[in-house]
Amino acid sequence: MKSKVRLLAVLGVIMVGGLSILSTIRSARFHVAGFDPSLKTVATFTPSLTVHFSKPLTKNGLEIAMSPNAIKSYDISGKDLVVKLTYPMQAKTKYRFTIKSVAAESGATIKNYTASFTPKDMPYESLPAGQQKELFNNQDKDQPAALSDPIITHLPYHTLGFTLSALLSGQGANQKLTLDAEITLSHAEMSDEANAVAQYKQQITDYISSFGLDPSKYTINYTVQ
Repeated sequence: MKSKVRLLAVLGVIMVGGLSILSTIRSARFHVAGFDPSLKTVATFTPSLTVHFSKPLTKNGLEIAMSPNAIKSYDISGKDLVVKLTYPMQAKTKYRFTIKSVAAESGATIKNYTASFTPKDMPYESLPAGQQKELFNNQDKDQPAALSDPIITHLPYHTLGFTLSALLSGQGANQKLTLDAEITLSHAEMSDEANAVAQYKQQITDYISSFGLDPSKYTINYTVQ
């Protein structure tokens, strides 16, 4: 019995030692250490994506790509590759992000590293504090007037009866904002559809008005499910 206990203890020490060695090897190897925000939590209005690496980077030979393209600019900061994004990105659309080539100051390189994410509709208040601050700082400097509209920070908005979201068309200074209101009626409401739709439309305009905004200044596209 004692010999078995000793054997298990020895095996335990060997396993712990092996894991420690593997951890040391991994930390020494040049690799992608993570993303901020996590690729599972990228929002349509995420202003930037930071790729963390295990070693300090150099700009020499740096090349990245994205499909569909949402890269506005990118730069190196220590161990981080900071990618500024053109937003809003399309919800429910898969974006493929590729690091074609990146090098560490030590000379180690990574080539053709690929990751993907699907942006989520997420209200401004639910974004991390750092992203909220970045969006706020950007809105008057390098974003079209449509993106500076205060209603943007309160969308998308969901209730049991309707979803209100922002739609952007055009590019640059010609970009225009419209609101998409999708009304979903229950079977019970179908018996008096016109009245039910009118009530939801009133709720939508009341929601916009609750922020001190004038609903009549917005083009609202209504669809009824």
